[in-house]
Amino acid sequence: MRTAVLREFGVPCAEFDATGALRDLSPSAADLLGEDLTIFTQQAAMLARDLLACASVGSDRRDRAIIEVPCAVPGLVLRLQVLPRDGGVRLAVALLLPGRTPRVSRPQARWGLSPREHDVAREIARGASTKEIAKRLRISVHTVRRHSERVFTKLGVQSRTQVVVLFGASAPNQANPASSTPQTSSFLAS
Repeated sequence: MRTAVLREFGVPCAEFDATGALRDLSPSAADLLGEDLTIFTQQAAMLARDLLACASVGSDRRDRAIIEVPCAVPGLVLRLQVLPRDGGVRLAVALLLPGRTPRVSRPQARWGLSPREHDVAREIARGASTKEIAKRLRISVHTVRRHSERVFTKLGVQSRTQVVVLFGASAPNQANPASSTPQTSSFLAS
């Protein structure tokens, strides 16, 4: 239980291992979530598993990987952070914060993406297929694939889900497919 200090101060938090299994839940988080505990656990487990997978692919700076996304529970923000290794075990801690807009940053500068690569990464994070991205950006499917390869390399990821995790977007299956504007966090709007 590496979240003991957070628990002591009444911070609503949870700990997840690399498989996405919930290892610890603070009493304040259990009280805050109530009937929504299952929804939170499913969302946080998926994000923790992918965040830890991203952190394991690369340098030590990824040990401090952080994402902040709107929580599936209304009115809350879910912040996940990879904890430093402890005896070979890597964990992610999930904090529940009052609803607010996630931090905005410039992904192009952060990862060295070209403007077009950023466009493709944004569409991937929204859950768009390769064909949908090609149509929206008015480029060929082949060009989308090439940009996707470069995005994956620059971000150090191996899956589209990991792009979602790094970009801090809500999970693709939460977007309304009937909506003309895919849902994303304000992070992607930059």
